Amino acid sequence: MKYEVSDTKVVSTQSMGAQQPQPTAQGQAGVSQNTSASNLSSQSSVPHATQVGQTASTPSTPKFTPAPQQSAPMKTSIGSKPITISGRSVLIGIGAIVLIAISPAFYHVMTILNIAMAAAIFAYLVYPPAREKLSATLKFIPQKASTGKAVALLLLFGFCTLLSIAGWGAALEESKKARAQIEAELASNREIFSQVDSAIAGSEFEKALQLIAKATDNPETIKEKEEKRKLVAEKSLEYFANQGRDFSQKGKWKEAHAAFTKYFGLASAETGMADDLKQAVYKSAVGLSQSGALEEAISLFERIKGVSDSEQQIAQLQEALKEKQYQQAVSLFQQKKYAEAQPLFAKLGTYSDSADYLEKVNKIVEEQKRIAAFNEKMEAAQKSAGDMDQAIKRSDVNAARTAFNAGKVSLEEAEKLMGKNSKITTLRVRLSRGEVKINKIAAEQERQRKIAQQKAEEQRRIAELKGPKPQEGGWDGAVPCVKRALKESMKDPDSFEIIDVSPVVDSGTHWTQRVKYRAKNSFGGFVVEQKLIHFLNTKNDILECPILGAEDY
Repeated sequence: MKYEVSDTKVVSTQSMGAQQPQPTAQGQAGVSQNTSASNLSSQSSVPHATQVGQTASTPSTPKFTPAPQQSAPMKTSIGSKPITISGRSVLIGIGAIVLIAISPAFYHVMTILNIAMAAAIFAYLVYPPAREKLSATLKFIPQKASTGKAVALLLLFGFCTLLSIAGWGAALEESKKARAQIEAELASNREIFSQVDSAIAGSEFEKALQLIAKATDNPETIKEKEEKRKLVAEKSLEYFANQGRDFSQKGKWKEAHAAFTKYFGLASAETGMADDLKQAVYKSAVGLSQSGALEEAISLFERIKGVSDSEQQIAQLQEALKEKQYQQAVSLFQQKKYAEAQPLFAKLGTYSDSADYLEKVNKIVEEQKRIAAFNEKMEAAQKSAGDMDQAIKRSDVNAARTAFNAGKVSLEEAEKLMGKNSKITTLRVRLSRGEVKINKIAAEQERQRKIAQQKAEEQRRIAELKGPKPQEGGWDGAVPCVKRALKESMKDPDSFEIIDVSPVVDSGTHWTQRVKYRAKNSFGGFVVEQKLIHFLNTKNDILECPILGAEDY
């Protein structure tokens, strides 16, 4: 016997096909209220059907296990076929893309991972045993193949694979560029080292060091670069040592001194000196002392202390050098070359009467400085006086005052240095006279300014009184107020007739217009006359303009 679950009841059937009693109303109601298998409660009361050996009144209760609840999947479609993609799959895909985007170092790993996942999805679609293994291993993969989900994941991981391959290609390209740069540096360094060898062969050691400095610190050539530097140092020492020996043998003491000086400049504390080289240096020092080059001889003797009587030679040469410097300083003092004698006496210290000479020289030098400063201030004052005179000629009061003040300050500073003298007095008088002229020019300019201001004020007042230029009116061109004034002055105003009118003229303090007219006189005859009418336009009204007067033209 087995049980079947329908929408409204549970039916029990026997193998022999006999129909069993229906479930109670309570059981039926319990099943109907939970039609979904996921919501079916195990506590529902459902009676067993009667089996062989059982009475119809003995119920048996079957047990139903509810299915676990799952979140509804996200559905989309490509064309007409629906595709179901779970949220977990989307998160996995997004995570893969983010890793690829933010971490170029994962390009190779992600490429392999994406290819492997794409292969696993393909096997999932076409090979059921692989699907079972994947479902058992990865719980989120269903046992039933979902073509839509698999295709979507396959496309996603395929896209990620393409991105990984593209990134891998870009990294490979960058690696090629870096390698090309390294090769270029290597080629450049090899060329430089070749030039260094040529410079060493030609004894051009300074040039060789400059070339070595240009070489880059490439890991593959850095050791060779350091070896080249050491080689230059060794060859330099050897070259200048041999050169010093040769010059010493030939009695060219100054040339030997120059060569040995370069040798000692390159040698370190650990550099050993051969006995024959010491003897050559000693011989050169003796030769220099005999030729009068005492300082050069002392410098060489100090390099080989302990050789023969070098220390006694140094003591004797130092005394001889002091005497030589003393005689030179006294000679400079007698020639009045005090600035050159001063450092020599200072260097000699208490030797002989050097201290007394130094005191005299210091006073003389200070006096010379004071005189030089005085002359400088006087030259500045002279220049300021000249600038003042030029500004006075231009009537430029501001520039003249500036030059006067500068000259005055320079004279005051000069007087502090040397006191009053005729030069200062003469120049001060010149400046004072210039100041008088400046004040006169300034006063005249102020007077002219005031006159100009008064004229401007008068012009403004006249312009305000005169008013603006009036406009000619009517067909005859006469200003209406002028025409009215003439007409009113006629014996017979009705006989007044204008023949010609001139434009209004600015007469300075007023306006003027010439009018030619005819009218009857006292005898009743017509006469032609011309008059100049003077008037104002204070009110800016051509009908009400004051008439100042009229005169025959």
